Amino acid sequence: MKTSFLLAVVLAAAGCATPYTNNSELVGTRYHKTEIETYPVIVTSVDGVSTPVRQRIWVEPGMREIEVEDPIHSGLASAVKRFTLDVRPCTRYYLVAVKDTRLSSDYEVRVDYTEPLEGGCKG
Repeated sequence: MKTSFLLAVVLAAAGCATPYTNNSELVGTRYHKTEIETYPVIVTSVDGVSTPVRQRIWVEPGMREIEVEDPIHSGLASAVKRFTLDVRPCTRYYLVAVKDTRLSSDYEVRVDYTEPLEGGCKG
């Protein structure tokens, strides 16, 4: 009984601890829903390394080369944008496309909002 209880405590603690202690998160969704000129993006790579689809994207702090894609115009060369972001530790970044209209293929990437990560981040 003691062994199984101790194992459960260790596993629970391990679930809280993460190798991403000082890392930040990139999110390709809008934070401010009322700004009608902003649209979601897909984060496709960080520093030339492809990112997982539909999963959290963790990045280390520092200058990062980020590539995003406009999901509406996926596959077109104009849909892909690259930019440099100085990532602060323990921060969630909401990235958006800023366009004239939803169907416009030209856009600029903007950080819509940042917020501190919670849950023991040691930044």
